[in-house]
Amino acid sequence: MYGNYDGLDQPPQSDAYLGVDRWEIDLPSNSSLYVWNEIIMVASLDYISVCLVNTGKGTPFISTLELRLLDNSTYRAANESQSLQLYTRLDPGSTSGKRIRYPDDDYDRIWSPWVENFWTPINTSFSINLRKDVGYQPALAVMNTSAMPTNTSANLSFYFPTSNVDPRLQYHVFLHFAELEQLQNNQSREFNFSLDGKYALGPFSPKYLSVSTIFTTSPLSGQDQHVVDPYKTTSSTLPPILNAVEFFIVKQLTSPTDGQDGKL
Repeated sequence: MYGNYDGLDQPPQSDAYLGVDRWEIDLPSNSSLYVWNEIIMVASLDYISVCLVNTGKGTPFISTLELRLLDNSTYRAANESQSLQLYTRLDPGSTSGKRIRYPDDDYDRIWSPWVENFWTPINTSFSINLRKDVGYQPALAVMNTSAMPTNTSANLSFYFPTSNVDPRLQYHVFLHFAELEQLQNNQSREFNFSLDGKYALGPFSPKYLSVSTIFTTSPLSGQDQHVVDPYKTTSSTLPPILNAVEFFIVKQLTSPTDGQDGKL
């Protein structure tokens, strides 16, 4: 957050580098706006270098720099040659209308509320198994709510990105689910997924009060906008639901030069 600390009312703009790679970050455009940038990477060295570069548009500044250690079983789309830069992280069906982060989220991920007029929120006060053995551990306050289509015969469709961006960008999507309703013997919730109009996965049934995570194993690319379309199977009596979703941009990384290279 710039906060007009220098009295110039001109938020500085600078470049950012993660190691030797340029990191496309968002910066405040006015004195009252605050923004955060997040990237998931595999550390190939025993240190991580972050650098803000003066581009002649004001002295670079930073409010906070935080490092979180993730379990190796999570966000497996990230590897030593590519990282995952956060596009957005959302809490569908939010009942609080507030962002959720630590201490609700052990990793201090920030979850933003997501409510649509054609969705119906579902919530529960029961505890949910966040599956620490799997490692993602989305916040309990996020998983305690979900969204389903108000028209129970409709799909739970959503798209990204929501604004014009470079169509050459590649994306990974992580979807988190937990069934919040105790289904009766004559009820079932089973749905498939399509991506950009093509069948991708299913059938899938969320587990009652227990987290399941589904993610893209190959990055999505090649078009301006992507559509994720959960739709119920013909045998399902209930529509699809969604508790939490994360969208990441794939960022290719350059292998850093070894300290001994180039020495005479």
